[in-house]
Amino acid sequence: MAKKTQDKSTFHPSQLGWRQTHLGRLLGHALRRFDERVLTLMAHNMDVPLALSNLAARGQVSAAHIHITRHLPLEGARLSDLAHSAGMSKQAMGDLVTQCDAWGLVTRSP
Repeated sequence: MAKKTQDKSTFHPSQLGWRQTHLGRLLGHALRRFDERVLTLMAHNMDVPLALSNLAARGQVSAAHIHITRHLPLEGARLSDLAHSAGMSKQAMGDLVTQCDAWGLVTRSP
């Protein structure tokens, strides 16, 4: 295995600081915080159906379930298109959609 060698005399630990402030990392943190906030609001919002609110409060609804709504156009989408846009397998997306359908988050149509 080949490795890039670094001249330790010119390497400074402060050069690793960019990893903490890298745009991709910051966006990832923002996305996780957004998902956490959505789940918290679902657990405590009176407008959310009680069954779904209870699932969210017990931590049974995850960010993965919320991601479906992020990739689902208002007019609907085929399962394969939804899986592709979310970067998931059709089987994994099918499992999530089945759960979300049972909870009333989405509806399936032929």
